[in-house]
Formats: sequence, C-alpha cells, structure tokens
Amino acid sequence: AVTMLETARVERTRPVYIALLSLAGRLVQAGHHDQLQWSLQLIEAMGKDGIKPDHAVFNTLIGVFGKAAEPKMALDVIASMQAHGFEPDAKTFLALLTACQRTGASRHALQIFDKMRKAGFEPPLEAYNDLMSALAKTEDVVEVETLFQDLHIKGLKPSVYSYNALLSAYEKASRTTLEAYAEELFRTAVDARNRMRDEEIQPDRATFGIEMAIKGRMGDWQSIRPLLEDMRAAGIEPERLEYNIAMDAVWPWDVREATAIFEEAAHIYHTTVFHAYQDEGGRRVWRINLHHLSGGATQAALIWWIRTKLVVACEAPAGSDKGLPAICLVETGWGKLRSFWASSFVNVNALA
Repeated sequence: AVTMLETARVERTRPVYIALLSLAGRLVQAGHHDQLQWSLQLIEAMGKDGIKPDHAVFNTLIGVFGKAAEPKMALDVIASMQAHGFEPDAKTFLALLTACQRTGASRHALQIFDKMRKAGFEPPLEAYNDLMSALAKTEDVVEVETLFQDLHIKGLKPSVYSYNALLSAYEKASRTTLEAYAEELFRTAVDARNRMRDEEIQPDRATFGIEMAIKGRMGDWQSIRPLLEDMRAAGIEPERLEYNIAMDAVWPWDVREATAIFEEAAHIYHTTVFHAYQDEGGRRVWRINLHHLSGGATQAALIWWIRTKLVVACEAPAGSDKGLPAICLVETGWGKLRSFWASSFVNVNALA
C-alpha cells in the first residue's frame, strides 16, 4: 500500500490516507508498534500534499493509538484537532474511551465521559461499556455498579460486554480485599451472572473466563469442568487462556483435577510447551517451556510431563530411543513462573 502511494500508482486523496491509517491500526493491534510513528508521518504527508485532516482522519488516528494502548498519545491528538479548527464529535469521544479502556486509564476515561456529556452527546451503550471496563481494571467496584445502574435508568439494555465489566470488577476486587468482603463480592457476582441468564444474554469467551476465576476464588472448583463443557455447548471451544484460568482456579484445591484438565488440553500446549530435539553434539534434549502458562497451569504441566514422559522413559530399556534423553531442560524465564518452579513441590518430585 505504501509503495503504491509513493510511486503515484494510486491518487493521494483523503480517503486513501484514512484507509492507510486504518491499516496501520490493524497492524498495531497485531503487535507492530513501529506503525505508530508511520501513522504520524502519514499526517505530515497529508499536509505536504495539501490535504487538510478532517474529523474522520483525526478519529482514525485516535483509533490507532487506542489499539496500541497509548491513551496519552490519543489524548494529544485532540490539541492538534482543535488547532485545525475541529472540536471532538461523538466518534472522537468513543475512540478516546476505547483507548483508555485498553489500559485501564480510568481517570482519563471518567474525564472523557464527563466531557462527552457536557459537549451535548448522550453516551451510548458502547461508552458505558468502555468506561466500566477501564474502571474494572482498577477494581473500582462502586463506580462500575453506579454506571451499570445508570445505563438502566437511561433506558439502555446491558450487553454481554456490560456484564463482563461488572463481573470483572467483582473478580479483581476480590483479590485484594478482606475475606468477609470478598465473600460478599462473590455472592453479588453470582447474582449478576444469574440476572444475565434471566435476561437471556449469551455469555462470550470472556464471561466464561471471569466466571471460572470467580468460582476458583470461591473454592467452588467442582464447577470448573462443567463450565468448560458449557463453553463447548455454547459453541466456544476453550483455548489456552481459558485452560490457564481453569487450572489456576482448580490447582489450590485439587491437584489431581488440575492435572486432569491439563491432560485434556495437552494438545493445545504441545507445540509451544513441549519440545524434543538434538543439540549440536547430537544429544537428545527434552525441553518444557513454561512461558505460555499461568501459575496453576505451570504446576499441572510439570506433573503431567513427569508422569507421562519422564517416568515412562525411566522404565524404557537402557539405550532405547524411548529412554531418558541426555538433557531435560525446564525453561522458566525470570518472571513469576521461576518462583513457581523454585518453591513448588513439583520441583522436589522432579529432582526425586
């Protein structure tokens, strides 16, 4: 696309620049953050071509920074926008709220929401959802509940994203609060999930993940496997994230069940976690890479690896291709998984 623009094989018009900015946003969302600088260069190129940016251009640029989880850069666009004689419109405020939602910039999100109202734009459901989601990341349960009630008063029907923000606020707050208050949060979360069913709002992937985390913190680990089955019944196949949450929820209560869940999901982890190869000296190496696993999944994976691979290899005839390799490597990295490995009884089992 850039080559076509630079070689004049496509006419340089405002819609073309908007399309390129949209493309940059998608690339940024996929992890190519070098496109942020390129997006700014596109705005400069527009000026050199004598094309003045309009609302659509600025809103698209804000969207790029939103996808990059850069709310400050998104907010800085407003000054440039106003310098060109434009005031934020409803789409501008929504794009800014989305940028804040991605990083949990709740203070900025509240200010934007307030400015949106003062500018004469009644916030739609999407604005409420983004603000509640940003506030949920900072464990501001009271504010999320207030907004959830407010959208009802405004005649807006909550969506699955509204309930996800509410449930997420309860789950995150329960991690850092007193046990008695945590129990109250759990009861309120269960009530909210039941209201969601009563209103026939279909859960999505995030709903199931949050619900499993809540059940685990409640000690209701027996509900985790049925929730995985409910996901499948809803046409949502559990992926690595959901299995990580499931094992985190179960591990503190039942090691066997957590390991059984990992065995059920082993096919998902095989290509990224388990590796068998020969080193430069021709020695057989087995490596387990824990980078993609959560704490509970780390320990369940190690137990499974020891029982199904190492123990079986120990029982194979000496010198057999099925016997133990020359090297068994556990790759933890320097983050929290290193401490899980160092402190876990799994380590003792492996050494034994």
